[in-house]
Amino acid sequence: MAKIQLQNATEENIKDVSETITKGLTEVRSLSKLINPEAIKNINLKEAIQLEVDRFNRLNFIKSSLEIIGIEKEIDKKHNIIIFRILQEFFSNTIKHSKASILKISLEYFNDLLNITAEDNGIGFSSETKKEGIGLLNIKKRAKLINAEIVFLSEENKGTILKINYKL
Repeated sequence: MAKIQLQNATEENIKDVSETITKGLTEVRSLSKLINPEAIKNINLKEAIQLEVDRFNRLNFIKSSLEIIGIEKEIDKKHNIIIFRILQEFFSNTIKHSKASILKISLEYFNDLLNITAEDNGIGFSSETKKEGIGLLNIKKRAKLINAEIVFLSEENKGTILKINYKL
């Protein structure tokens, strides 16, 4: 976008070009933090998810929200990354395929359990006609690594829900 704007730059719109470059750099920084395991190790799950939610909202990809229920508990740092990667896969599928306008994430903390729900209002899919893609397989493999239970609920034209039950 900045390159196109620069090709047609005038004194009047140079400020717009500068703003586009600044937004682009901000997004690159945000993305680099979210793909770097070392950066994720230094923030908790809630913060990592909130960064994604904020990015989606800032870029108008999808109206996103995060709700925290209960008292936040410490999660093993390696498990933190795995859970975040599972959610990133769901977010990616939601944005690429679901045609959803809303994405809701909730973290519900209990004494020894964390229930995570990610839900979109997209086109959904029928589990009878949908083949299991690599994304879904990755989610299941990652969940197995941390002994988490994964549940997918989806119906055509009713969206998709991912539930992760993780023992603290």
